[in-house]
Amino acid sequence: MTCLGALDTDIGLCRHRYIVAYIVSLVHGSCDASILRSINVAAIILVFWAAYYLVNQTTTLSTPRVAAIKTLTALNIALFPPLFFFSGLFYTDVVSTALVLLCLTQSTPPLSNQSSLTWHDVLSVLAGAGALFCRQTNVFWVALFPAGIRAIQALKMAEEKHQPDRTESETALSVVIQRSWYNSVVYDPPYGHGESILGDLLKTAVSTALSALRTMLIVLRATIPQIVLLAAFASFILWNGGVVLGI
Repeated sequence: MTCLGALDTDIGLCRHRYIVAYIVSLVHGSCDASILRSINVAAIILVFWAAYYLVNQTTTLSTPRVAAIKTLTALNIALFPPLFFFSGLFYTDVVSTALVLLCLTQSTPPLSNQSSLTWHDVLSVLAGAGALFCRQTNVFWVALFPAGIRAIQALKMAEEKHQPDRTESETALSVVIQRSWYNSVVYDPPYGHGESILGDLLKTAVSTALSALRTMLIVLRATIPQIVLLAAFASFILWNGGVVLGI
């Protein structure tokens, strides 16, 4: 078996596996089945680390019970049956998932006030490009989803530092619109805060859209990595003639 052997001709199967396998074979000096399978073993370990990192961002509590829950949650993700099954095969799913999670770890840290790009931005683009190279449908998880998260973070950073407690009258749609447009304040109440959950969802959507329009440059700056990935993905579609490899 050679790492640069016959390439798959099936539609949708990306050739990145052979490129990665070839690099590994250069380091190891051989390219047998155990070497090929070790790629996904390393990827499943990366899945566990990235999942733990993301879970760890959800809370600042550090009690032994919370730490155990975080570890078990990340382990459950890594041992998800279809994912764990493919970790023993020479296939794209595990590497794809690992790169998506790695991209999210670099895309979701709190934004800083600096205007220049950071290593987080560069790494998120590289990991996102690798994920798109594995599975083109990953565009939602490496570009659209983190773009929304970063846009919300940027809008909240642009808000007034001091916001008075919202009274019932201040949660009226007209007031929400005024505060969003003139003060760039995003209406983001706790779940179940208002009388109507659907009403809160509507106000949040309107508030986010108005605040984004008001602070367009700030939002664009925060989502540069995702814009780069979307531009690259659009260029690929135009060049390839479709989303799926092999068309």
